[in-house]
Amino acid sequence: MYIKKCFKLMKVGVQNIVVATGDEEEKFGGILRLNDTSAFLWGKLDGKCQEEDLVAALMNEYGIEQEVAQRSVDAFLSSLRNEGVLAEN
Repeated sequence: MYIKKCFKLMKVGVQNIVVATGDEEEKFGGILRLNDTSAFLWGKLDGKCQEEDLVAALMNEYGIEQEVAQRSVDAFLSSLRNEGVLAEN
């Protein structure tokens, strides 16, 4: 899975903001705000990463249990899917 190329993550002050570019900009019609954990996961979605890789990355980076990491990854991916940002391989 990966982020569609027309979506960009930017840091504006202390905020992590996702915006759409090109043709997607008009359809998307807004922005997404990501917390630091979500921005960390965003950076992992390069087309090679699978859900279990995201869980492992969260566990390693934040020292949390697998169950907590899995819930966080599930919520993050669900949000991206609902917004049409995520492409599945």
